[in-house]
Amino acid sequence: MKQYLWPLRTEPQTGDVALVIFPHSGGDPNSYRALAKQLSGSINVYGVCYPGRGPRHAEPFAVAVGDIAEGLHGEFAALKESRVVFFGHSLGGLIAYESSLRFASQHGSLSQLIVSGVKSPEHIPHDSTFGRLDSQTLQDRLREIGGLPEVLRRDPDMLAMYLKIIRADLALYNQYAETQTEPAPLQLPLRCFHGDADPLCPREKAGDWQKRTTGQFEHHVFAGDHFYIAQSVDLVAKKLAEVILRGDEGLFACF
Repeated sequence: MKQYLWPLRTEPQTGDVALVIFPHSGGDPNSYRALAKQLSGSINVYGVCYPGRGPRHAEPFAVAVGDIAEGLHGEFAALKESRVVFFGHSLGGLIAYESSLRFASQHGSLSQLIVSGVKSPEHIPHDSTFGRLDSQTLQDRLREIGGLPEVLRRDPDMLAMYLKIIRADLALYNQYAETQTEPAPLQLPLRCFHGDADPLCPREKAGDWQKRTTGQFEHHVFAGDHFYIAQSVDLVAKKLAEVILRGDEGLFACF
C-alpha cells in the first residue's frame, strides 16, 4: 500500500487524538513539522503526502481531489487513536472535506473538520488561469502570496520540479467538483481558520463553509496572508490545540 500518512514527530506518539494535516498546493508533510512541534503531546500529528512528491515523486499526480480521498481511506481506517481530526490548508482543505465525507460515513472516530485558507466549494474558480501562466509569471504570482520558498529560487532543478507540482495541484483545485450536493452533508463540528489579509480567501467566502454541516461552526481569523500559519505558528498551534482538545463541547463562536 502506498503510504499517505507520515507521523510528524520524531518521538513516539502516544496520544489518544490524531490530527491529520492535508498540505496546501506544492506542500508536503514536512511543511507542517514546525506546527506539529508546537502542539500538545496528547495530540498525535500526521501529514498527508500526495502522489508525485517526496518519496512518492515517481508516482503520477492525482487527477481529482476524490482520487486522493479514496486512496487515503484504508490508512485512515487503521488509525489507532480514539478521536480523529482533519485539518486542511488551501487545496488541502478541499481534500480534507472530501475525505471527511467518506470517513465520517463509515467510521465513528472522526470528531471534527478544520479547513484553513480556502473558500467554500461554491466559490472555487473553475475558470482560473493561474496554473496556466508562463513560468516567470507563475513564479512572480507565487512570490506575491508567499508561496515560493527562497531556497528554490537558487536551485533551477528544484524550482522546475516545484513548479511542475504546483501546476498539477492548481489543476486539482480548479477542477474540483463537490461530490455531495445535498445541503449540509456533514453532521460534525466544522472550524474555519484563515488569515485576515489573505488575497486568495476573503472572509465571507471562507465563512460559507458553515453551510456544509449541521454541527457547530466556528470561524477563527489570524493576522497574516495566505501563509498565515508560518507567520504565527505559535498562535495557530495554541488555537488548534484548544479546539481539538475541547472537542465538540464548545458553543458557536466567531473570532
